[in-house]
Amino acid sequence: MKKSLIISFMMTALIYATATPRVSAQDCSTPGPFREVMQQLTKECRNLGNFSNLAACVTSAPIYSKILGLWNTLAGDGPLRVGPREAKYNQLEQGALILPGDRRFLAAPSDKNSVTLSVKKRGGQGGAKLSICKVDGDGKVVHLDTFIFDPDDPVGKEYKKTFSGVIANGFDIFLDGQGGGIGRKFEFDLRLSK
Repeated sequence: MKKSLIISFMMTALIYATATPRVSAQDCSTPGPFREVMQQLTKECRNLGNFSNLAACVTSAPIYSKILGLWNTLAGDGPLRVGPREAKYNQLEQGALILPGDRRFLAAPSDKNSVTLSVKKRGGQGGAKLSICKVDGDGKVVHLDTFIFDPDDPVGKEYKKTFSGVIANGFDIFLDGQGGGIGRKFEFDLRLSK
């Protein structure tokens, strides 16, 4: 069952990555496979502990570790991975966009009621549009915020915001490189904390 889920997830991600046109960061274009994984996690929670919803499941410490294990299996970081990176809680992620490229980070469901996202410009002469969305256990996507880094913003400019009421929600963090000309970079530090 798990093996067929992984294969199905990877095939869907591959089709999504190659067939979907690039869209605006403000559109909350959260990938269908991510929404499907959130729905699958809700089903698994019901099986593991007879929980009625994903929020009840992730607040149960013994079950949460099992759900994170399932999440990591479904959204593994192996060599066949296409597209999104995993935003790991309380861990610094560093990256660079080469314009006009983009980068998407997906985060597993939170077991806390609030999370803080920090994105800081670390270097480069390009800009980026940052879009943050949450995805609940039913796969419903809600746009939380959008922020623009201009190409002439100084190194060290930071977007930092705490989102409340997000227990059992996964996160879709999308950086869309723009401004400053083709080939320029937007180097960043990203941290999702709970």
